[in-house]
Amino acid sequence: MPSTDEKGPRFTFFTLGFAIAVALGCYGYSLWDASQQEKALVPRPATDYMIKALRAYHHQIGRFPQNFVDLEARVWKHAQPPKFYEEGRSISMHNYYYIYYLVEPGVCALWAIPVNKRREEGSTYFLTISPQAVRRWRGAPLTFDEIKRLPDLPTPAQLAVLGLTELTPTQLPSRNGRRPSQ
Repeated sequence: MPSTDEKGPRFTFFTLGFAIAVALGCYGYSLWDASQQEKALVPRPATDYMIKALRAYHHQIGRFPQNFVDLEARVWKHAQPPKFYEEGRSISMHNYYYIYYLVEPGVCALWAIPVNKRREEGSTYFLTISPQAVRRWRGAPLTFDEIKRLPDLPTPAQLAVLGLTELTPTQLPSRNGRRPSQ
């Protein structure tokens, strides 16, 4: 009479349970990874970061930089410098494309335009920055044709045609922490 060994069926059930747990774990991880990849495509404006860096450069040198390359060399100092475009006047980060213009030594302008496949979830910004104040305009994402035809320094009427509205201007504190007197 053959002996009935209980270890065979137990091992089979254990292996089956383990395989199901691994499959569910892999499926859960693939869902989480896909959501993280989608989340990484959402445009996140870094305009405050840019303003802070530009003001730091102005404080050190007494004028705004010619381009982002100067800003990288003096303020950012990344171990691996980002890729700059248009002779150092533009950069892409956090699914936004930034275009920088030096208006005069004490005034600069910055376009922040959402890019990539989820760009419709972001807003377009135009900023004029001086040591004392920042003026901001915000609007819907621009089409690629509109981006190609952007004026360097738009008039308020041109900004309105592009669908950008001016936000409340921000008075910046001086480097000693006080706001400029009005």
